[in-house]
Amino acid sequence: MKYTKLILPVVALAVACTPANAAVLAFFVDGTDADAAALANKADVSPLFTVSALSNVGFAGTTNITRNEFGTANPTTPAGSVAGSSAGSEYLFQRSSQTIAEPGTTTDYYGFTITGNGGNTIDLTSIRFNFVAAVNDEGDGILGNESLTALSQVFASVNGGTFNAIGLAVTAFDDDADNAFGTVQTANVDLSGITGANSVEIRIGVGDDAGSQNRASFIQGIELNGIPEPSSSALLVSALSLLALRRRR
Repeated sequence: MKYTKLILPVVALAVACTPANAAVLAFFVDGTDADAAALANKADVSPLFTVSALSNVGFAGTTNITRNEFGTANPTTPAGSVAGSSAGSEYLFQRSSQTIAEPGTTTDYYGFTITGNGGNTIDLTSIRFNFVAAVNDEGDGILGNESLTALSQVFASVNGGTFNAIGLAVTAFDDDADNAFGTVQTANVDLSGITGANSVEIRIGVGDDAGSQNRASFIQGIELNGIPEPSSSALLVSALSLLALRRRR
């Protein structure tokens, strides 16, 4: 009976130490910070895992990374639902003349890595972000209506493995008929197939059909959701600590 009394609290502790609900593990581009500052992770720091800063690979320019407008024809960026931002907030900026045609993992992508600390593993649930296109033809000398179709695709590499496309590409479209940004799209990609990972690298590739200085796509509010799992050794240490405390009593 004495051992039963000791084992039950240990089991209860192990259950209590395992997160049951998804949480925001990483968050970038909140609409407030501009340029390099927007690449920092805004989610709460956890002892269970580490998140790298967001990298922008292949997009021209290392200083002017974000914009809150796109010329006088599109005076301000739209509000973003994921970040809860208002019009005129900062978005990552991908000018179409400097972007490949199809999203990929070798260039023209935003990426970050999440790694479990001390043997902890990670179960992912989803990644969300806002994606929008804009056409601004002022001063380009081209008559008539122009348009932009931009694509964003999520890729993931688990434990250093091959990158695989996850879900479908998200399409953003705009033309210059109304001198405004296109409709803001919300990507919500299911990552529940990634479980028990020691590390996951996420890349969001961007491509488009244009190739013009006056057309661009924009991204805001990159939010990674998941469940960090304490390692079995961490649970054992916690359980043994409680066991020793109870025995001293």
